[in-house]
Amino acid sequence: MVATDERDTGRGCNQIENLLRHGNTRWNSNFDSLCSMIDMYSSVITVLENIVNDGASNSIRGEASDALIAVKSFDFIFILYLMHKIMGITNLLCRALQKKYLDILSTMDYVSTPKTLLCTLIEEGFDLLLSHVKEVCVKYDIEILHMEASYKSGIGRSYQQNDSTTVEHHY
Repeated sequence: MVATDERDTGRGCNQIENLLRHGNTRWNSNFDSLCSMIDMYSSVITVLENIVNDGASNSIRGEASDALIAVKSFDFIFILYLMHKIMGITNLLCRALQKKYLDILSTMDYVSTPKTLLCTLIEEGFDLLLSHVKEVCVKYDIEILHMEASYKSGIGRSYQQNDSTTVEHHY
């Protein structure tokens, strides 16, 4: 963006968008970190690609290459957007529960809406989420898994095992 003059350069510039660290004490900081990752995903890819190509050492280039492979996977995108959806629903509840004074009746009201939205997500939201994940994968040239294919985890399961679990069912 700097190269195309979409961003200013100089002292104090470009400080607005940073990948946020997750916090151990506030649930909403984790949600903010997910939002930041989604907003800056293309920049993360670019930085990792630059480190792979120009890293100072083989170990740094190797770690960046491994991270790039992980970040450009269907699994990563699916989990990123699933967690964004779940934490987006629960974020308001988390903020409300951090208030200094809270009574049990208002707390019950705060819980009912996210509960309903989470139930709706479970019952009706998979196809919409999957559609959005596929759009992101197409945009960033990430291989989209065939949902009808048999799922084989390779962890603790025999590849010879006849299993009717599909990739879609796994997700």
